[in-house]
Amino acid sequence: MPPSAHQLQRHIRTCALDTACVFLTKHAQERMQERGATLAMVYEVLQSGVLTGIPEPSIASTGVACKMQRCVCGENWVACVAVEYPEPDLVVVTVYEVEGA
Repeated sequence: MPPSAHQLQRHIRTCALDTACVFLTKHAQERMQERGATLAMVYEVLQSGVLTGIPEPSIASTGVACKMQRCVCGENWVACVAVEYPEPDLVVVTVYEVEGA
């Protein structure tokens, strides 16, 4: 049985505490630079954020793509992360700010 949204959120938060388990795609790094997000902000979103939306099958892996969201420095940020539950590695696919949230 696939993990529930609550289980995925807890898994992402727990795994992100070990930043060695967080990997950024080149696309994510480019979007972070373009949008003014720092690595520390991404870690905070993953470690303390809330899973939003419905996890979807990942295009690039056998896992799921999840969106974690959190207000950091007065701005709402989303980190899209690929997760292969129960594996500890997290792959950040993209990062963006939610305007007007």
